[in-house]
Amino acid sequence: MENALSLLVLFALACPAIVLADSTMQDTLSMMNFSAPNGSVTISDIRPVRAWIDKKEKQTVDDCYYVYKPVVKTNSSQVCLKYRGVVRATKYIETNTETAEERIFYQTAGYRLNPGDVLKRHNDLGLEASLSREYGAVGGMNARIDYRIGRMVNIKALYAFLEGGVQTKEYRNLYSNDMEDNFFGRFGLGVAKGFQLLPDIEQRTYIGCGGETAWGSQEITASYAKIGTNLSLNVTHSVQVYGGVALYVFGKAYDEEENELPFSWNQYFPGRNGITTNLGIKVGF
Repeated sequence: MENALSLLVLFALACPAIVLADSTMQDTLSMMNFSAPNGSVTISDIRPVRAWIDKKEKQTVDDCYYVYKPVVKTNSSQVCLKYRGVVRATKYIETNTETAEERIFYQTAGYRLNPGDVLKRHNDLGLEASLSREYGAVGGMNARIDYRIGRMVNIKALYAFLEGGVQTKEYRNLYSNDMEDNFFGRFGLGVAKGFQLLPDIEQRTYIGCGGETAWGSQEITASYAKIGTNLSLNVTHSVQVYGGVALYVFGKAYDEEENELPFSWNQYFPGRNGITTNLGIKVGF
């Protein structure tokens, strides 16, 4: 309960500042007086989202575009653009000087889009940083960086990730039979695939591997495999809260000199193989 409370406090402190910064940026863009010339790129259809774009504009998978609704100011012919959402490209298109072609997008944030809404490219880094609290077989705090590698292999919402975590937990020493505190540190990597269920809801399934070291009366290390899935909800376009479930499976245990030990990782630390749940916050850049 104390750990869950500390995570909620962390979320309460961090989230408002991030959301305010992101919302302020979107509001600023929305209220700027764009001229919306005749050559603006507009949505031609919404099932799926399509737009005619000049072939001379190069495009890679997951390129980001903000979507705006043209709004005519009262008592004025001036047009403003109001923020409506975010879409991403579904395929790679090489630079070409020929005529425009209709390109397909998928929506990752925002409200219902309509034909005539305006697209404006937004160059992002394709990075996401997340911080979560894990509960269950493996617990503690976990930090993770996801990077969009789909741009390299032409697969939308495909990611590579690096993650690390820490935990302190009490286990019984197999040799002395005494209870002792152990500090765990782990580091892993893997790949993940996102599935956009709704404009503001994404499911991301992943598989990875890594290593964990425990420091107690002795230093013990083991490798692990991990498979799981997270469900995230947009707070803003670039800020999400998420929860998920994962399965950890540990291998053989080794001492600090890399000698195999007589007991398995799960014998040294009963119940560490198994299901873990998590709750966290994620920020995109």
